Amino acid sequence: FFLLTNIKTSSSEILFAGDRAPDVVSNAYPNLEQKDNAVNVPGLLSRKKQLIPAFMAAMNYI
Repeated sequence: FFLLTNIKTSSSEILFAGDRAPDVVSNAYPNLEQKDNAVNVPGLLSRKKQLIPAFMAAMNYI
């Protein structure tokens, strides 16, 4: 996982690779479209407060 945050648009792009990575991302952010091992997440600005809790919850379901 690699997170690129754009402060100007208040969004982040998550780049991912690996066998289970698409499953983690789709469970963490189910309503967003994945394209070319990447997903744009509007409103995602904090790794500690937003990304990690969503990923931890998603990994509990895989």
